Amino acid sequence: MLTVSRRGLLASAAFTATAFTATFGHKGLVFPDPAHAETSLEPTTGFYKYKVGSIEVTAVYDGIWRKPHDPTFIKNASVEETKAALANAGLTTEFMPIPLTVIVLKIGDRHIMVDAGSGVGQWQANATHLPANMNAAGIDRSQISSILVSHFHPITSGG
Repeated sequence: MLTVSRRGLLASAAFTATAFTATFGHKGLVFPDPAHAETSLEPTTGFYKYKVGSIEVTAVYDGIWRKPHDPTFIKNASVEETKAALANAGLTTEFMPIPLTVIVLKIGDRHIMVDAGSGVGQWQANATHLPANMNAAGIDRSQISSILVSHFHPITSGG
């Protein structure tokens, strides 16, 4: 079986474009700069479904943690660099937007919730969308047979 990495695929595409241009004298492949419009913090759809083999994965949006800027949050990046990167991506620079997402796995007739909700602490006020978005995704909470907690967050207030 042929295995191609992303790097190999991109290198092949670049080589092909260069060869096409050299052979035919025409720019057949153009890489335009991305256009960035103001990106909405809240998604238009509160869930996203996809399959991994026979497992149905549903990512369910719970809210956004509006984390105050902290010079120690991103290693080797200043608050100014972080704000510049956010602005370049079309996001707000007022705070660090951190989406809170819960995963529900459907394996056969079982529903397993992974990292169930945002709990309490600094992000609690903005983590209120889980029940409505689970409902919109067609997941009834009574269907959840197991809850997997992969990690814990400290209970804090503020940033």
